[in-house]
Amino acid sequence: RSVSAFKSAYVQLQTAHAPFDVENVKTADWAAIAQLRKLSEIKHLGRNCGELPSSEWILEA
Repeated sequence: RSVSAFKSAYVQLQTAHAPFDVENVKTADWAAIAQLRKLSEIKHLGRNCGELPSSEWILEA
């Protein structure tokens, strides 16, 4: 879910550039950043715990 959510946010960021709309770009940028942060949290949890977090936690992210 998190990877597909990032892909979706990134597509929104790309489409906000044509035609260029500053507010849409800012909103899409923040959405992409939020998804990257969630993916990073999942990565760090797996690295620190030696195991992946439960699928319920991933779905909530």
